Amino acid sequence: MNKIFCCALIIVITSVSLQLGCGLIDSDETFTLTTTASPGEGGTISPPSGTYNKGEQITLQANPSEGWTFVRWEGDIDVSPSSVNLTMIRDYTVVAIFEKREYPLNITIEGHGTVEEEVLTTKSYDHGTLVRLTAVPAEGWRFAGWSGDASGTGSTVVMTVDSEKNVTATFEMHEYPLTIHVEGNGVVQEDVVQPKETQYPYNTVVQLTAIPSDGWQFERWEGDLGGNENPAQITIDHAKSVTAVFSFTEDLVFLEEYAQQEGVVKTNSGLMYRVLREGDGEKPNSDSNVRVHYIANLVAGDVIENTYEQDEPLEFTINQVIEGFAEGVQLMREGAKYELVLPSELGYGNFPPPNSNIHPGATLIFIVELLEII
Repeated sequence: MNKIFCCALIIVITSVSLQLGCGLIDSDETFTLTTTASPGEGGTISPPSGTYNKGEQITLQANPSEGWTFVRWEGDIDVSPSSVNLTMIRDYTVVAIFEKREYPLNITIEGHGTVEEEVLTTKSYDHGTLVRLTAVPAEGWRFAGWSGDASGTGSTVVMTVDSEKNVTATFEMHEYPLTIHVEGNGVVQEDVVQPKETQYPYNTVVQLTAIPSDGWQFERWEGDLGGNENPAQITIDHAKSVTAVFSFTEDLVFLEEYAQQEGVVKTNSGLMYRVLREGDGEKPNSDSNVRVHYIANLVAGDVIENTYEQDEPLEFTINQVIEGFAEGVQLMREGAKYELVLPSELGYGNFPPPNSNIHPGATLIFIVELLEII
């Protein structure tokens, strides 16, 4: 009886030992977790790849790098949350998919112009993209500056798109000065034909009316406006300068009548002359030094200078005297005597010598005798 009991006890103990032994073997079973981030710079995964016990509970966490976002898991799991619980009942291979963030760069235009390098609508850029913007003003406009997420007045700016960006390029219409000069006595009235602002923006049309003073009359426009139309219109598409030339009515009448006299020749410049005596010597050029006698008068008869009375001929280099006088002397031969009539633009114009009796816009009359080339 005791032998039977002992044998039964041994069998029971052995059975328990085997069962316990099998339990210890099961608890030592492990599985491998293999994790990969795609692309590698897109982020990390925790916990990392490793070996885990059977049945162990782990929490996979996808951690995107700056400027990146987690998209989904691939491989042995196919879910989109960045955090997922996993029970290790087998080997697992998982891939965390990351994508670089994209941000809109919104460009706004104020005025007239474009921003090169980018289309003027919303466009997306990867995180950290360097974008060069170049402001190009339309004709008649200028670039004034950047605002919003860009600043400065330089036409080119480089910016890093690391978040949504809003940039405004501001263009302003050019404004140009219209400078009016007056030769003689009179005024110029300005009237804006196409009013836009109180100043003169690009392409403004201005009507100019020359109004002479008593005893004067309008002769012509000079500078950025030509001719003698009065009133006249000018378009302000850049800085403009206009001169209104007024002349003594007496001078203009004299010039018109003198041109009709017998023997009077008028050159392309407007110089008029009459040969009083022809010479038989050489003709000077612009670099010649000459000796002359002359009488200079105003139309009204006022004497400016008379070298005959001074009994002292004048010596000078031709290219150093007023334009009309220089032109006239070069027409002469040694021994010749001419009468020269110089409109104001070939004389002193609106700027006569100080302390002289020559008025602005004066016509000058010379009796010139070319004595010799020296």
